[in-house]
Amino acid sequence: MPRYTYRDRQKNIATRRRNARLRRQNDPPSEISKGVVVTHGVKTRLTRQAYAKVPMRGLLWWLDSGWGILLYYVPALVIAILLFRQGLWGVFLGILILLAPLIVGGLFRQRLQEEREEWQARTAIRVRELAEERKQRLDETQQFYSSPEWQLVRDQVIREEGHQCSECGEHIQYKEDITVDHIRPRIKYPDLAFERRNLRVLCRSCNSRKGAKDLLDS
Repeated sequence: MPRYTYRDRQKNIATRRRNARLRRQNDPPSEISKGVVVTHGVKTRLTRQAYAKVPMRGLLWWLDSGWGILLYYVPALVIAILLFRQGLWGVFLGILILLAPLIVGGLFRQRLQEEREEWQARTAIRVRELAEERKQRLDETQQFYSSPEWQLVRDQVIREEGHQCSECGEHIQYKEDITVDHIRPRIKYPDLAFERRNLRVLCRSCNSRKGAKDLLDS
């Protein structure tokens, strides 16, 4: 099996950076709320999160959500099959049961539309909240990593450990690819942000693959 070398990692980093630049060029940002701007990709991800946090209600849940349709059609299909065996009237009732969601949706179209608009409005509010929380985290992260306290601790770790990645063991050739990693993620363990035993040198590639994963709890 061929060895994954340091040069291969640098090529992958360059490719990811080039792809990121292309995504930014083709992904114009949009303003979610005053002072909060996100790309289309981030907005899509936040919207998916909002959908999971804002449940549907009433008729909208029964007719538009996957769970509502599933809970109705599983027993309805069984009942319809049993009715189909009872002759012409059974076939008629079975078809009527299977078409019931469409019939109800037509009869209560106005109410269904109002519930859909109300759910979409609640979802949009949740997307704004998530975007503002994200911006707050990014601002805090930028403030932390640009602080003189972090720069002192970072320089100390690099002096003590050198330019060797603690994960892959390769020598880090370029200065800009040297990172100091929090073994326990800072976002989960802020009290360990400056603890020397929680810090180590990683190359940029290994640090990117790790993300915010807590290695000690995995």
